[in-house]
Amino acid sequence: FWGLSVVLIKLSTLLKAAGIDSLQNNDFSYQLSKINPNTFEEEFFFPGTLPAGNEQITSIDIADGEWKLYAVPRQNNLLSFDVLTISFLGLVLAGTCGMFAKELASRSEELSRQVDEKILLLAKALREKETAMNRITDSVVSVDKEWRYTFLNDAALVTHPLGREKTIGKVIWDVHPEMNGSVFQDKYHEAMQTQ
Repeated sequence: FWGLSVVLIKLSTLLKAAGIDSLQNNDFSYQLSKINPNTFEEEFFFPGTLPAGNEQITSIDIADGEWKLYAVPRQNNLLSFDVLTISFLGLVLAGTCGMFAKELASRSEELSRQVDEKILLLAKALREKETAMNRITDSVVSVDKEWRYTFLNDAALVTHPLGREKTIGKVIWDVHPEMNGSVFQDKYHEAMQTQ
């Protein structure tokens, strides 16, 4: 027994049965097409066209007539809400980090400037002290708590033949071993203890 049967279905009924009865679905756009047997061109049956070159298009081939059903996600552009939100937060974070880095850099520059000013003031004060000490005609020496020379005025150079550069930083007892056990050593120790 050979026979022929034809089933006619309204497009709206087919779409409702497929669960795509609303072509303006929030998540997807749909398109139904068929290859025309006379022109061999694809004919579309829903209003609108498919975006060209979209990698997110998914199609299903339907047998018996070379039908295709396309589903295209609606949020396929780069300006979706999620991307805009993340971009905005990234901009805010970058701006905050930039302002923080600028503030740190300006503080660093300000501290560097203040340090330079203090160094200049200290150098000026040291020059003034040396000038005043060198005007004294008596020998003036300064030692630290470890008995190392820290200063010699010009008058003290007479008793220090190695000169200022080779004497500063050396222990007084090494420079003048003849003072060991003398009244000078006792008086130096007394002066150090009583300040």
